[in-house]
Amino acid sequence: MEDLHDATLQYLRCTDPTEAKARQRRVLEGDAQGQMEEVAAGIIAANTSAPLAADTSLGAETIDQRITSPLLSNSFKPSGGPPANQNEDETEQ
Repeated sequence: MEDLHDATLQYLRCTDPTEAKARQRRVLEGDAQGQMEEVAAGIIAANTSAPLAADTSLGAETIDQRITSPLLSNSFKPSGGPPANQNEDETEQ
């Protein structure tokens, strides 16, 4: 946890006052949502190879599922045709 706090303090050190306030707001919101504890639990679980308890804020899906499921979604479907910016003359060559 101490390393996470050190990383947070380093993140908060910013010379630009506007960015410093935005970072402070993000950290406070993350603290309110329990992100620090969630990250710490994930680090501990990864280092001990122990599965996370079902009642953690990560839910039933694993971190691997959370990362790969968007990659496997139907959001990217190749059209099979030429790019839209090519005109008909280029495709006939």
